[in-house]
Amino acid sequence: MIIKLTADLEVETELPFKKVLDFGYSWKTDCHAALHVRGYLDKSASWDDFLQDASPIKIWMGEGEERKIIFAGIIAGLEIQDEGNLELAAVYAASASILLDCEKSSRSFQNTEKTYGEVAREAAGICGGSVIRNREQDRKIEEPVIQYEETAWQLAAGLAARVGTCIIPDIATGRPNFWFGMRKGSEILPFSEEEYTMDLFPSGKYSPVHYEAEGRNHACIGDTLVYLNRKLVITEVEGRYENGEATFRYVMREAGEARKDIPVCHTAAGLGLWGTVMEVKGESLRLALDIDGGRETGNYFYPWQPDTGNALYAMPEAGARALLYFYHADKTDGAVIHCINKKDAEKDYKKRALDTEAGNGLHLWDEEAGVYRGDKHKMELGNSTIAAKTQKEMEVTAGGSVFLRGRRIMIKTSGEFNISQA
Repeated sequence: MIIKLTADLEVETELPFKKVLDFGYSWKTDCHAALHVRGYLDKSASWDDFLQDASPIKIWMGEGEERKIIFAGIIAGLEIQDEGNLELAAVYAASASILLDCEKSSRSFQNTEKTYGEVAREAAGICGGSVIRNREQDRKIEEPVIQYEETAWQLAAGLAARVGTCIIPDIATGRPNFWFGMRKGSEILPFSEEEYTMDLFPSGKYSPVHYEAEGRNHACIGDTLVYLNRKLVITEVEGRYENGEATFRYVMREAGEARKDIPVCHTAAGLGLWGTVMEVKGESLRLALDIDGGRETGNYFYPWQPDTGNALYAMPEAGARALLYFYHADKTDGAVIHCINKKDAEKDYKKRALDTEAGNGLHLWDEEAGVYRGDKHKMELGNSTIAAKTQKEMEVTAGGSVFLRGRRIMIKTSGEFNISQA
C-alpha cells in the first residue's frame, strides 16, 4: 500500500494508513537507523495484525527517473489509540540491520589471511546479512578474532573500531546489510552559506570540527562536498516530514576525521575457552575450540604458557584437552595455560591432578593431598587423617625408633599379624 504525502514523497507499508501526519528518521554510523511515523489507520480495512511485526516499510522521494528510496526498514513496534472511526498509530521501524543484533553467538575466526571486514562479512552471512567493505580502511587480522556471546552487529562494530573506522546500516535495500568502513558516496553540490553551522567538540584524543547543515535536498552518509576549501563527508542524516514539508539535517566532518570514538564491545579480561590440541610446533599449539563444535577454523598457533611456570613443564600432545586464556578484554593476546582434566577443572579450579599413562598419579587439593600407583597402592594426607593402603606388602623401615601414638590405634588384618624382634 502506497500513501502519497506530496507530489514527490510517498510511504509504502502494509499498514492501512488513511493519512500520515508526520515522520522522522535518523541514520548514523555505528548504530541502527530508526524511523518514527504517526498517522491514522482505517478501522474498516481488513489487515492482519501479524503483518505489523517485522513487515517492511519504505519512504520514497522524487518523481520519474529521480524516484528513489530514502529509507527502507522493518516495523519493530506499533502503538494504536482509538479516535472515533479511526485509529491513531505510532509506528517505530528500524533498519533491517537490527536482525543482526538479536542473537548472541560464540565462535572463532582463526584464519589470519582474512581481513577484519571479511570476518565481519562471514559473521553477518551466518545470520543472513551482507557486508560491503571499504578496502582502503580494512586490514588483515594478524591474530584470531573471537566472537564470544556477541551478536554479529556487536562483533562488526568492535572490529571496525580496531581499524579506526565505522559500520553503517543499509537503508536502501531493506535487507540486513551494512558497510564496513565509510560508504563511498557521490560528490554533491555545497549547501548555501546560510545553511551551515560549525562547532568544535572535544572528543577523546582529538577535537574534530563538527559541521551541520539543513536543507530540502536529500543526501546520504558518505556523500562528499567542499566547504571553505575543505572536503567534508556526511556522517549523520536526519529526515523529517511535518506540515506537508520534508527537510533534512546533516552532520559532516572533514574526510580524514569521519571516524568517531565508540565503545567497543568487551568481555571481562581473563576469558578462557576449552579446545582440543590439533598440532604442536615448538612451544606453540594449534587448537580446535569447543565454541566451534570442535572444528578447525584456521591455522593459528598459540603460545604454550603454563601457569606453573616454565621451570618444569611438558608440551601437550595432539588430542589433549587445553584451555586457551586471553589476557586482554578485547580477546587478544591469547595463550594456552592449562592442559588438565577438563571435567575436574570445571568443578574446582583449585583441584590439581597429574596422571600418567602407567596409572600413577598425584593430586593436590585444598583439603587433601595424595599419591597413588594404580588402584593397588594409595597414600592420602588429609586435614585430620593420614591413610596408606595397599593390596601388596607394606614395610616400615627406620634407622631409629618407630612410634605409634594416638587416642585409638586399630590394626586390622584378614590373615596373620606378626610382630617380631630382629
